[in-house]
Amino acid sequence: DENMQLIGIITEKDLVQRVLAKNSNTLAIAEEIMTKKLYTVAPHHHYYEVLAMFYENGVKHLPVVEQKKVVGMITFQNLISKRDRGAMGILKTIENASYERLPVVKKAIYDVLTNLITDEISTIHTLEIITKLYDRLARHCVNLAVHSLEKQGYGLPPVSFAWYQMGSGARGEQFMLTDQDHFLVYANSDNDKVEHYFALLGEEIVEHLQQAGYQKCDGKMMASEAIWRGSLSDWKMRFQEWFIKTTDDQIILGLNFLSFRFLYGERRVDLAFTKMVQESFKSAQTFLYYMAQQEQNNPIPQFETSLFKLFRTKEKNEMIDIKLNALFPMHHCLQILGVLKGFMNRTPLQLLDGLVEVGELSDEVALDIRHAYEVALKARIQLSWNRHLQGEQSTTVIEFNAIRRWERDELKTMLQTVHALQMHLLAKL
Repeated sequence: DENMQLIGIITEKDLVQRVLAKNSNTLAIAEEIMTKKLYTVAPHHHYYEVLAMFYENGVKHLPVVEQKKVVGMITFQNLISKRDRGAMGILKTIENASYERLPVVKKAIYDVLTNLITDEISTIHTLEIITKLYDRLARHCVNLAVHSLEKQGYGLPPVSFAWYQMGSGARGEQFMLTDQDHFLVYANSDNDKVEHYFALLGEEIVEHLQQAGYQKCDGKMMASEAIWRGSLSDWKMRFQEWFIKTTDDQIILGLNFLSFRFLYGERRVDLAFTKMVQESFKSAQTFLYYMAQQEQNNPIPQFETSLFKLFRTKEKNEMIDIKLNALFPMHHCLQILGVLKGFMNRTPLQLLDGLVEVGELSDEVALDIRHAYEVALKARIQLSWNRHLQGEQSTTVIEFNAIRRWERDELKTMLQTVHALQMHLLAKL
């Protein structure tokens, strides 16, 4: 505009969709056809931050804005030509991968991961980028599974369906390929063949994910298991069973389930399923209370005494399980608070933003939690990656004598924040 401030952008896609495809008046002015919802970057943004914005928002042009004025433009092609470190070509690698070529994708993603770690990209941004790649890989595996059944003569899905991830993949925390956690939901039908088809599809999905590098879940939380697939009606009955029994196992199932995230299928099935989950949990306050009670039974240690003394084992080793003592309690608290406010199908950071929007958490508290979350994730990633490079089995246990003093202090502050979040949840219930 006259003040040199950005108010819109026109790309070839805008012209095709808003003028040519609609046979509109070709004398239309720029203001009528421009995209007004703008994604921009600043000159100081890092390469991988810009890359994450391209992935996340599905755009190919990003204006560079400094002090509200346009100073440049970055395109998808710019990133390829200026600094191609394998991150861009991997999209084609994923989309073109056949069943036999799926193992290649894992190596390609790990190459990108190596670059991100070498460039010391923040933990949150690293996971945002890697999650987008893993999401594409998972969707591609499901798509290959569907077409595999078609080639075998079973045809296409008889009814619409939705496929969801659970666990670290659903939370956007998947750093390296781990085990499978997923389930299937499909539309109600009187056709007896529907369940048989989706039983086969569940098996195919597991097989394709395993070919890509995902190990089978030891707890069998996969769509190949009858308990983790079903029609909308089946799932409604399943929830009722969970809520009525309220055993420790059912409560753990509920906590694991609440991290679900829609990745593939029909959006209308997802909307119907998410609405049903919200309504089911809304009428199950007792179950939510028992879920919170689990947190009360597993409190985060206080720090009146030396941090080292709090985590001594029988062998007097000083250690902490970053997963059990920090990440899981944080996830559970945010998930339960989210359910109380009607939030479903979100990552931890999305839950945090939502809780701030409705006034459940203050901006200051949310900032502390976000920092604690990043500290916990960073510690877990560094531990896992170092063991991966050394060819050792992954672990989430951190030995204090293996880290620096300031890192121990950071972990201490992080755990205090998680403890405060636990106390906030328990006070609510």
